[in-house]
Amino acid sequence: MSRSPLLTVREVADQLQVTEETVRRWIRRGELGALELGGPRTVYRIRPEDFDRFVWQRYSITAKHDVSASPSPPSQPNFQDVIEHLPVISFVFEPDTSGSGTVSYISREIEELLGVPRDEWYEDLTSVWRSLIPPEDVATMTERARQYREQLEIGSSAGRNHFSTEVRVLSRRQELVWLELDMELVRSPTGEPLYWSGVVVDISRRKQVEHELGLRLERAERLERFSRRAIEEERLTVLLNEAVHLVTEVLQVEYARVFEVVPGGHYMSLRATVGWASGQVGEHEVDAGAVGHVIVDVASDSHAAYTLNVGEPVASDDLELERRFNGRLMVTRRGLWSGLYVIIHGKGRPFGVLGAHAAQRRAYESADVEFLTAVASTLGMAVTRSAEQWLTIPEVAAALQVSLETVRRWIRSGDLSAVLLGGTRTGYRIHSSDLQRFTEQRLTG
Repeated sequence: MSRSPLLTVREVADQLQVTEETVRRWIRRGELGALELGGPRTVYRIRPEDFDRFVWQRYSITAKHDVSASPSPPSQPNFQDVIEHLPVISFVFEPDTSGSGTVSYISREIEELLGVPRDEWYEDLTSVWRSLIPPEDVATMTERARQYREQLEIGSSAGRNHFSTEVRVLSRRQELVWLELDMELVRSPTGEPLYWSGVVVDISRRKQVEHELGLRLERAERLERFSRRAIEEERLTVLLNEAVHLVTEVLQVEYARVFEVVPGGHYMSLRATVGWASGQVGEHEVDAGAVGHVIVDVASDSHAAYTLNVGEPVASDDLELERRFNGRLMVTRRGLWSGLYVIIHGKGRPFGVLGAHAAQRRAYESADVEFLTAVASTLGMAVTRSAEQWLTIPEVAAALQVSLETVRRWIRSGDLSAVLLGGTRTGYRIHSSDLQRFTEQRLTG
């Protein structure tokens, strides 16, 4: 059965379980707003918003005390208990001329969510609210406050105004909490603001999901563009360099690099890097620290070698505590505290590894591993498709129609990058991309 927009004295009396005379007394005293319709015996009609305000005002008298002490008929639900056990924070707020105001009521849920006792909200709302705003959100909250003050000045004199917003606060437990504030402004017949009545809902989980979905979408778009580049770009070296820059940007780490397994399978050579200073590359002490000059023994206890040997992604949230491989060298020599490596699969064998490192301890989520693995897979397809290969000195000499000694001289002078596989018998290997770069420099020089 639908209820009339206006309540009769009897309906108010029935809802509050009092006599009709009590309701009329409240009206005559001005405690309960009502419309006087005349008649032999004065007839009143009470607007729902006036009734709500009256109930909240009466309720706020005991709001600062334990509501469980208030008796209620066993056969009837206790209004206060219902409000206290709602899965949201309910409140009544009375604004003042400064745009601030006082809290008439706020439910107990606020203490559990933000760690702020209710008494503090009653005593000094403005100070409590300011203490919860993260420093980086002050400008945003200033704008929200301006919008709120504007809300007090608009709207029809006989209606309500609605105000809603989402804010981020820092609880007393130093936890970031996202809140959705939704409230209605009740005005007097002359348009004067009387009070706000509303709820606050914890939307932190929803915000986290939105953030994760946003990251996944952004990463998918970046990965799609990189995949297109892998199809268009024929030079593997260029693609490897783009890959390490992509990794640092998306994963928000300071360092990334690619190691390639050289012929024979006993060593890995640095092929691309970003963030590493000349003179040292992570746990590997070398003379130049340059691409093509860093050699890693696959039997070593490094993070890169360990990943190649186990054949799966290897993440370390804290390299100092790592026991699977020697991670302490990364901490002591480079100040890197966490890292992640994945395999780059080639044709019939691993091409090498792709790694990312950060200068702070951090957890690598499954989404991080998935992204780095996807970049490595794209590189693996490019490697398989690429015609690039490792060349011997005779092959280079034949391609450029020069003597073997000329090629060796280029290598010794550093003009032509090459990998020394372990001795004069094993000899050097020159990657075709390095040979291409060498010839391009000679053509333009």
